[in-house]
Amino acid sequence: MKRINFSRLYFLSDDELLKILSNTKEPRNINIYLRKIFECMESLEFDEHGRITHMCSKEGEKIPFLKPVVTAEEPVEKWCKLVEQEMMDALREAVNSATIDYYKMARTEWALKWYGQCVLNCSQIVFTKETEDSIHAGILAK
Repeated sequence: MKRINFSRLYFLSDDELLKILSNTKEPRNINIYLRKIFECMESLEFDEHGRITHMCSKEGEKIPFLKPVVTAEEPVEKWCKLVEQEMMDALREAVNSATIDYYKMARTEWALKWYGQCVLNCSQIVFTKETEDSIHAGILAK
């Protein structure tokens, strides 16, 4: 039932899932298996109240969640779904902000300021926009 409620748990073996479920009082233990559940996520950072506040990559990038994820008294599959949603929300916000910043600073400074995934996505957004603008300008010029 846990896997049905949060399908990413299918990436764990039965033994790994049982270890997580047997330690529901200590959600920090999920960091051991996190890379199997969420690709490119090395660990989750918790505050003193046991809420998840950041996701961290193996490259050392730490992205804050917009809202902390409460793990206390919640089943693993429920707060994992919330982590997944916060991951998407935080990255969406970061990509939007990075795209706005792209036009305000030098590209090298911008690339060092933002997270690697944001730099890749924003570069593609800007390239596509500028390509479309060039195509439209060329069509209108004829």
